[in-house]
Amino acid sequence: WHEPLQISNVFHKAVLKVNEEGTEGTAATAMVMNRAFVMPPPEAFEMIVNRPFFFIVKHNPTGRIAFFSHINDPSSSDDEMCS
Repeated sequence: WHEPLQISNVFHKAVLKVNEEGTEGTAATAMVMNRAFVMPPPEAFEMIVNRPFFFIVKHNPTGRIAFFSHINDPSSSDDEMCS
């Protein structure tokens, strides 16, 4: 049994504690899924990423920016390439 689903809401909470003993970080994410109307997938495109760039994650219905960052060195596989 397979039914198309869509993500209708995502909740995320992150906590960073810094004190004399050190640093501790925790995070939790939850998603709410609903039945989706069958829609064709978006057309694929090729994006060549060979230099530093900025990017955003935007919530289309409201136009609000959920995340904004940049990649300094796209050729690096290091976790520190994003800031």
